[in-house]
Amino acid sequence: MIRTYLDSHYGIAVHLSKLSVFPNPSSDYVFIEGLENEEIEIQIFDARGIFVCSFTTTENPYKLDISNFSNGVYFLVSNNQLLNKFIKKGGL
Repeated sequence: MIRTYLDSHYGIAVHLSKLSVFPNPSSDYVFIEGLENEEIEIQIFDARGIFVCSFTTTENPYKLDISNFSNGVYFLVSNNQLLNKFIKKGGL
């Protein structure tokens, strides 16, 4: 099931899938949980829409190291669908 809401701060529609991202906010890593048991490619974009990185995984949950990310909001995208977002806070 995908829920849609308007992110009033960024003015974009967000289609939330079954993915959970935690802890959120975080300073060093986030876990991405709710991935199906199949290979998925996820791209990460910052709040300006600039591509940050991508990864392909079948792990559930997947541990993503964000310690080198700048502070801010990041979006998880797969197949041109916005899946969820997380906040990098503290650290760098």
